[in-house]
Amino acid sequence: MPSVLKARRGRPSAQEMREELAVLRKPMASRMEQIFNKYYDICRMHDPMLREIEVHETDVNWKALIMSLPPPANNKVLGCGIRKILLKETECVYEGVYRFHVERRDGSQVVFEWRDAYDDPYHNYKDKSFKDHVETALRAAVLAQLIEYKEMLSKDSQSELCSHISGSALPWEKAVVQHYPIQFQNLVDAFLNENQLKLEQIKLDACPEHMYKIKDQDLMDKWKIFHRSQANYRIISTEEAMAQDESGRWKMPFEVPDLYSDTPQLKGRAKLEMKVKIKDPLSRGVDYANAEMELVADGLNAPVTAGNFVDLARRGFYDGMEIQRSDGFVVQTGDPDVNDESKNGFVGANGKTRTIPFEVRVRGDKEPIYEETMEDHGRHLPEWSPWRGIRCSSGDAIEAGQWWSHTFG
Repeated sequence: MPSVLKARRGRPSAQEMREELAVLRKPMASRMEQIFNKYYDICRMHDPMLREIEVHETDVNWKALIMSLPPPANNKVLGCGIRKILLKETECVYEGVYRFHVERRDGSQVVFEWRDAYDDPYHNYKDKSFKDHVETALRAAVLAQLIEYKEMLSKDSQSELCSHISGSALPWEKAVVQHYPIQFQNLVDAFLNENQLKLEQIKLDACPEHMYKIKDQDLMDKWKIFHRSQANYRIISTEEAMAQDESGRWKMPFEVPDLYSDTPQLKGRAKLEMKVKIKDPLSRGVDYANAEMELVADGLNAPVTAGNFVDLARRGFYDGMEIQRSDGFVVQTGDPDVNDESKNGFVGANGKTRTIPFEVRVRGDKEPIYEETMEDHGRHLPEWSPWRGIRCSSGDAIEAGQWWSHTFG
């Protein structure tokens, strides 16, 4: 059972909570149209036509409807409270014009136009839709497909889900289904082109669960089929989702100082594969000669360090390089020639060894600390701090090729 279901055991379901909230809201406009037509038809069935009829609809929150009228009309119509609702012929130059009336507790009556309580373009029956609203409706239409994918992965793993970017385990509530590699907007554009439509031509209706839904059922069915056949997904964390824009590009939470503008930078996260050949594996207590590791360079927290590492990996700097230290506590490499101190790190085209600043971003800080250790910055870690990951030595600058990974059992 996913962790989120265990946490919610004994609590109301989402559907039950929606039903509880529904009684506090005004009815949908389509429901009000049904009520109006129902009682208007009853009046017309009589000869002569009924001048008024009392409305009995126990599922309608009339107070919520009236309070949705534009002010000050809402307070004026509600007055001292509702005794009953009438559908009544209105005093007008034209005969047979019926509207809802409120009979208040003091016996007075006042007319109101129920359509005025629905001030969005779809309740007001305008022909043009709006981009953000249409995208909301399109996402809502295929939401079940995304949940189905998430449930399938959860069932396969029988445990928490994993981020496809960082590889970290995620509880159900922190796992986000993202369209990848084709972004959602690209799928929408392709669907519109295939059906010769413009976004604003898709008519919408109000939806109590997702605010908007596609009004044309045939078009909605076409979109669902198209999406199921074309969409691919991956799982990412809520943190990673918030750090990306709509096109899937990373949004940096801070600016790197201009001082380091000439260094390679990674503005986001990158996944790298590392293949290791093991010398004399039996003497090392393993029965395999090759190993593969997956590394994640975290440019959202250390863009200079991560950017340098990815840049050197792309250049093939680490290809064929020996692991210089592996003692069960730390794995270290990055020195191309341990016997020549002049080649301690990556040497650029200018003949100089590239250096990068010490860079660390403490959880909760808005930006990293540069060229200072934690102690220099007046902040001290506890004697035992179980952190993991690629790290660089303390000091103002370090050789760009060196990296090591601490491991804790």
